[in-house]
Amino acid sequence: MKIDHKLDAILQPLRITPGWCVDFNRFTILDPAIETAGYFYGTELFSASNRSSSKEIKLCFEPEGDPNGQYVLSFYKVKWNSHTKSPDFTLIRSILSTSRTEIVEAIEIFMSIEVTCPHE
Repeated sequence: MKIDHKLDAILQPLRITPGWCVDFNRFTILDPAIETAGYFYGTELFSASNRSSSKEIKLCFEPEGDPNGQYVLSFYKVKWNSHTKSPDFTLIRSILSTSRTEIVEAIEIFMSIEVTCPHE
């Protein structure tokens, strides 16, 4: 029986504030290294949304699986487009970091503040 090693790591604890829904989570307590490179593959490591405040968070790691890579954390304001019947995403801010703790702090701060889109 083959066990997917990507499922055996402990997820990174996060303080999720009310109203947020975690859509996808593979963000672990592991830091990038040759031994842990398998945990840093995939399009996204973490995704969360807040419908009431129309915000979304996406976290990925680039280049995928490279121990010398970095986290890419993106914050979006989401508006529903009634013409295309799909969401329009406006990037509010992007953070590049090699520090997992810095990324955790940024996620938790973003979840707790009100954000307005500069184009509104």
